[in-house]
Amino acid sequence: MAIPPERVAALRELHGRVEHVKSKYEGQWEVVLRKPKRAEYKAFRAGAQGNNPDAQENLVRQLIVEPEGAAAIDALIEDYAGIPEACSDAIFKLTGMKAEELAK
Repeated sequence: MAIPPERVAALRELHGRVEHVKSKYEGQWEVVLRKPKRAEYKAFRAGAQGNNPDAQENLVRQLIVEPEGAAAIDALIEDYAGIPEACSDAIFKLTGMKAEELAK
Protein backbone atom coordinates (compact mmCIF):
# COMPACT_ATOMS: atom_id res chain seq x y z
CA MET A 1 0.00 0.00 0.00
CA ALA A 2 3.04 2.28 -0.08
CA ILE A 3 2.56 5.39 -2.18
CA PRO A 4 5.66 5.86 -4.35
CA PRO A 5 7.43 9.25 -4.32
CA GLU A 6 6.76 9.55 -8.07
CA ARG A 7 3.00 9.37 -7.41
CA VAL A 8 3.26 12.03 -4.71
CA ALA A 9 5.24 14.25 -7.13
CA ALA A 10 2.59 13.75 -9.82
CA LEU A 11 -0.15 14.69 -7.36
CA ARG A 12 1.84 17.77 -6.32
CA GLU A 13 2.09 18.78 -9.98
CA LEU A 14 -1.67 18.31 -10.39
CA HIS A 15 -2.92 19.86 -7.13
CA GLY A 16 -0.16 22.22 -5.96
CA ARG A 17 0.42 21.79 -2.22
CA VAL A 18 -0.05 18.25 -1.00
CA GLU A 19 0.93 16.38 2.15
CA HIS A 20 1.84 12.69 2.27
CA VAL A 21 0.69 11.27 5.61
CA LYS A 22 1.71 7.82 6.84
CA SER A 23 0.73 5.77 9.84
CA LYS A 24 3.31 5.74 12.60
CA TYR A 25 3.20 1.96 12.28
CA GLU A 26 4.77 0.91 8.99
CA GLY A 27 2.47 -0.61 6.44
CA GLN A 28 -0.84 0.25 8.11
CA TRP A 29 -2.00 3.15 5.92
CA GLU A 30 -0.92 6.12 3.81
CA VAL A 31 -2.84 8.99 2.23
CA VAL A 32 -2.04 12.09 0.21
CA LEU A 33 -4.08 15.21 0.93
CA ARG A 34 -4.40 18.22 -1.35
CA LYS A 35 -4.80 21.76 -0.10
CA PRO A 36 -8.42 22.64 0.60
CA LYS A 37 -10.37 25.16 -1.40
CA ARG A 38 -11.46 28.19 0.59
CA ALA A 39 -15.12 27.09 0.59
CA GLU A 40 -14.17 23.61 1.82
CA TYR A 41 -12.17 25.07 4.67
CA LYS A 42 -14.94 27.50 5.62
CA ALA A 43 -17.45 24.63 5.71
CA PHE A 44 -15.06 22.67 7.94
CA ARG A 45 -14.69 25.60 10.33
CA ALA A 46 -18.45 26.12 10.48
CA GLY A 47 -18.97 22.43 11.23
CA ALA A 48 -16.25 22.36 13.86
CA GLN A 49 -17.62 25.47 15.58
CA GLY A 50 -21.07 23.90 15.50
CA ASN A 51 -19.64 20.88 17.34
CA ASN A 52 -20.15 18.57 14.38
CA PRO A 53 -18.20 15.43 15.33
CA ASP A 54 -17.77 14.59 11.63
CA ALA A 55 -16.35 17.97 10.55
CA GLN A 56 -12.71 16.86 10.34
CA GLU A 57 -13.57 13.51 8.77
CA ASN A 58 -15.67 15.26 6.13
CA LEU A 59 -12.79 17.61 5.31
CA VAL A 60 -10.23 14.80 5.14
CA ARG A 61 -12.50 12.77 2.86
CA GLN A 62 -12.67 15.76 0.49
CA LEU A 63 -8.91 16.30 0.54
CA ILE A 64 -7.68 12.73 0.02
CA VAL A 65 -6.35 12.36 -3.51
CA GLU A 66 -4.57 9.05 -2.90
CA PRO A 67 -5.98 6.47 -2.61
CA GLU A 68 -8.48 7.41 -5.27
CA GLY A 69 -12.19 6.79 -5.16
CA ALA A 70 -14.86 7.02 -2.52
CA ALA A 71 -14.97 3.24 -1.99
CA ALA A 72 -11.23 3.05 -1.28
CA ILE A 73 -11.39 6.02 1.09
CA ASP A 74 -14.45 4.58 2.88
CA ALA A 75 -12.73 1.22 3.32
CA LEU A 76 -9.55 2.82 4.63
CA ILE A 77 -11.33 5.02 7.19
CA GLU A 78 -13.57 2.12 8.21
CA ASP A 79 -10.46 0.07 8.93
CA TYR A 80 -8.49 2.94 10.55
CA ALA A 81 -11.06 5.30 12.07
CA GLY A 82 -8.39 7.65 13.47
CA ILE A 83 -7.05 8.75 10.08
CA PRO A 84 -8.90 12.11 10.06
CA GLU A 85 -7.36 13.11 13.39
CA ALA A 86 -3.96 11.72 12.39
CA CYS A 87 -4.05 14.16 9.45
CA SER A 88 -4.32 17.21 11.74
CA ASP A 89 -0.73 18.39 11.26
CA ALA A 90 -1.06 18.01 7.49
CA ILE A 91 -4.24 20.12 7.56
CA PHE A 92 -2.39 22.75 9.61
CA LYS A 93 0.37 22.88 6.99
CA LEU A 94 -1.95 22.89 4.00
CA THR A 95 -4.15 25.68 5.38
CA GLY A 96 -1.45 27.77 7.03
CA MET A 97 -3.22 27.41 10.40
CA LYS A 98 0.00 27.44 12.41
CA ALA A 99 2.26 30.45 12.53
CA GLU A 100 5.07 31.57 14.77
CA GLU A 101 4.63 34.79 16.64
CA LEU A 102 7.34 37.36 16.16
CA ALA A 103 8.92 38.78 19.27
CA LYS A 104 8.11 42.43 19.85
